Order: sequence, then structure tokens, then C-alpha cells
Amino acid sequence: MAGFGLTVNLFSYLYQLAMGVLLPPVQYGVLFTFTSLLVIVSVFSQSIAAAVARLTSQFRANGGLGQVNYLWHYSLRRTFYLGMGGFVLLGGLSPLVSRFLKVENPSYALILFSSLMVAFVLSASWGTLQGLQRFLALGSSQTLHAVSKLLLGVLFVGLGLGVGGGLAAIPLSFLLALGLSLFSLRDLGRAGKEKAEVAGLGAYTGLASLAILGITILVNGDMVLAKHYLGQEDAGTYSAIAVLGRIAFYAPWGITWALFPKTAEARERGNSPTRLFLRALILTLALAGAAVSFFALFPETAVRSLFGEEYLQGAPYLFRYSIGMAALAVSFLVVNYALSLGRTGVVYSALLAAGLQVSLLVMFHARLGQLVDVVLASGLVSLVLMAPFYFSGQRRWLWKRSSL
Repeated sequence: MAGFGLTVNLFSYLYQLAMGVLLPPVQYGVLFTFTSLLVIVSVFSQSIAAAVARLTSQFRANGGLGQVNYLWHYSLRRTFYLGMGGFVLLGGLSPLVSRFLKVENPSYALILFSSLMVAFVLSASWGTLQGLQRFLALGSSQTLHAVSKLLLGVLFVGLGLGVGGGLAAIPLSFLLALGLSLFSLRDLGRAGKEKAEVAGLGAYTGLASLAILGITILVNGDMVLAKHYLGQEDAGTYSAIAVLGRIAFYAPWGITWALFPKTAEARERGNSPTRLFLRALILTLALAGAAVSFFALFPETAVRSLFGEEYLQGAPYLFRYSIGMAALAVSFLVVNYALSLGRTGVVYSALLAAGLQVSLLVMFHARLGQLVDVVLASGLVSLVLMAPFYFSGQRRWLWKRSSL
């Protein structure tokens, strides 16, 4: 999954870089703002995947593939209705969203929100694959999504469709990934359907949504507010900083996908998840640290080679931004670790850190450097706020084992 995570994010960054090359800075700033917005509004689909993965891990630990099949179909039906409802609701708000982001064409938001109709259903299948620890199928589906988004985006923009073409590649790539994930789970039908207890799934999903929302705002909210507060050229430059700096966050992304079902299953079997977490933490620090080190040594080279001379004014801020993203990568790992163990109290730390970042961005947004410093500060604060949930989790496990 670490390899798949790097591959997925490589093609995701190639998509961003290709859009940055094919579109002028102003249009690229618009596209990147909308893609950041999609990540925020699709938080609920990520939490659905986490909830389904956790229950699937529990059923798998007890040998209940029939229950897994029941859960999968149960989730598919409900996520379909949720996706349709989300599209209708947010699609109706497209003019207001476009006005807030200073974008004249409301169809961009409409194209983007159409992704929800597929993303929600896809989350149920990805969560099932994750919980079953079918990492080859899961990683292949995620890679197909990233590769097809790049190829379709380049094709549509190359045909002269501009920002709308780049955005249209997103729902289509989700659709292709959904097809592959459904194909990968076709064998569950042979296990039959054994009705399973899914009570609490909605409550867990809601709390997980808030926790993931906090991290998502920390990673993507700055771009939305930068587009609102900064001028067009500065917003485009900030987009380049964010695309590069977020490598430190997304490089260890696949490790988190692999850790979640393993620690959930370990807890279900009564085993300590500590060693699994520490291994994941070391890998996360290594991958995120490599990105930060590169940006510390070669910031101008990174910006010039990937975006061009017109974005070079953002190079001095790249190192500080990447440190903030590396801190958020570790925070995201701890959030998923806590959620896999049912420690939903982590939601308060995530939301507190996100609220701090938004508040600071509202107060300090006059220059690029101010926004970058806010991202750095809020990333470090989130790391401090998340730490107790790891250590308290270990104390609870040790107490449980001693009582047995």
C-alpha cells in the first residue's frame, strides 16, 4: 500500500502539474481551488469507507464473509442515495459557491459536485476491500482513478475545454475505479448473505466524518480561503506551493490505508496494535521527511522544473509549508489509528486544530507568507493535540490485558 500510495499520488500530482502547464495561472488557480473543495465536501465518503472497513475487519476476524457481503450491499444502497442527495443539494448551491470563490462560471461547481454521485458508492467498495485487506485490488482501483484522471484531464484540456474539461475528468475517473472495485468483489456473492448487526454504523460514520473533516480542512481549507482572499496571480502561485508541499502529506497516504484494517483486526482479536502503529509511524516519518528535506535543499529547482519561472516567487515558502504538511501526515495517521480502535474522541482534537487554522487564516491573509505560516503553525498544533490519543490508547489496552 505504501507503493500504491506513492503511485496514486504521483499520478495525482502529474494531473495537477499537467493542468498547471496547460492552463494559465489564473485558470489553474480556479481548477485547484475546486479540486481542494471537492476533497472537503467528500469527507463523508471517506468516513463511510473507514466505517465499512472497520466493520469488515471485525467480520473478517470472526470468519463471517457472509456478513461482509451483507454489509457491502447494505452500504452500496445507502451510499447511492447519499450521493444523489449530495449532488442535488450542492448542485443547487453552485451559484453561491462560485460567487464566494470569485468564479464567473457556475457550471464548474456543478461538474465538480457530480463526482459525489459516484464517490459515495465507491467509498463502500473501497472500505470493503480495505477491511478484507485486499490491498492489490484496492490499490489497483485507486491507481486506475489517478491514471484515468490524468489522461482524461490532459485530453479534455488539450481539446480546448479549459477548466471545465479538467474538472470533468474527475467524475469519469471515479466511475472507472468503481467498475474495477465492483469486479474485484464479485466473489463475495458465493459467500451468501448472512444478516449482520450494523447498529452504530451511522453514529460511527458521523463521528469519523468530523475527525476526517478536521484533517481535511487543515490540508485543503487554506487553498479555498487563499482563492477568496488573495489576488488571482497570488492565488495561482499559492496553488503551486500547495501542490508541491502536500507531497509531504500524501506520500505516506497508502501506509494509513494499510494500517487501519490491521489495527482494527488486532483489537478484535485482543492483540496489541502498538507494533503495527510504530512501524507505520516510522515509514510515515521517512517518506514525509524525504519530501521536506528535498524542498529544504532545492526549493527553486522543484518549482521551476515542475511549474515554470512564473511561479518562482513561491519557492521561499515551500520548505515551511511542507513541514506543516508533514506534521499533518503524522496527525492523519494518529486519527486513523484512533478511529480503527473505536477512539472517536479524536474528533475534538481534529476540529480544534481545524478551527484554529481557519480563525488564523481569516485574521492573517494579506500575503503569501502569512498563509504559509498559519499552515505551519496549525500543523504543529494538530500534532500536539493528537498525541494523547495514541498514548491513552496504549494505557487502555494494557489495563484490559492486565484485567484478563
